Amino acid sequence: MVSSFNKPAHSLKEVFDTMISGFGWDELVKQEKVPVMWREIVGEKIADKAAYVRFENGILFIRVESSVWRSELYLRKESFKNEINKRYGSKIVDEIVIR
Repeated sequence: MVSSFNKPAHSLKEVFDTMISGFGWDELVKQEKVPVMWREIVGEKIADKAAYVRFENGILFIRVESSVWRSELYLRKESFKNEINKRYGSKIVDEIVIR
């Protein structure tokens, strides 16, 4: 009889990653990181004025309080998009819509 104690141990992360991949949920799980990344990338000050609304089909929707903030974010949206994609490891955000 072979003991199961002789098998190499796997971390919980490895087990979850295998399950997620097995079910084909990789992209869905990664997309759920976008709101957190948004806040980290733009910082607290901007995130308080420019709120994540949703992420759908490669488009990140952001709501702003004023036209001044809309203009500021519009000028910086490419750099925000590039930073999210860089952190993600591939192109997940195609466009950022600011309203």
